[in-house]
Amino acid sequence: MNAAVRRMASAYEKARACAPQPWMVATLLAGAIRHLEDAEKNFFDNHRADCINRVSKAMAILQGLRDNLQPEVSVQLCERLDLFYRINIFRISALMRSGFNAKDCERIKADIRKMYDAWASVGTEGTEKA
Repeated sequence: MNAAVRRMASAYEKARACAPQPWMVATLLAGAIRHLEDAEKNFFDNHRADCINRVSKAMAILQGLRDNLQPEVSVQLCERLDLFYRINIFRISALMRSGFNAKDCERIKADIRKMYDAWASVGTEGTEKA
C-alpha cells in the first residue's frame, strides 16, 4: 500500500470516528426543545433577556447541526435535513416578533420532537435484544 492510499484510509477512519452518532443528535434536539420550553416560560414571566438567551441557544443548536451535515454521505438526506433546520431556525426567530405565540411554539416543538424521535430510534437500532 503506497503512502497516498494509507493517508486516504487514515483520513476516512478519522472522519468516520468523528461523525456524530445518532444519540448525540437526539440529545442536541432534546436540548433545543428544552430551551424553547424555558424561553416560553421566561417570556410569559417577563424575563425577556433570559427568553432571548434561550431562543438563541435553540437556534444555535439547530444551526450547529445544519453546519455539520455531510452531503458526501447522502445528498438527498442532507438536502432534507438542511431544509428542516433552516425552516425551524426561521420559525424560532419569528417567535419573538409574534409575541411568543403559544400555538406556534408548540408546533415548532412538535416538529423538533418528531425529528428527535427519528434520531433516537436510529440510535437504538441494533441495541435491542431480540
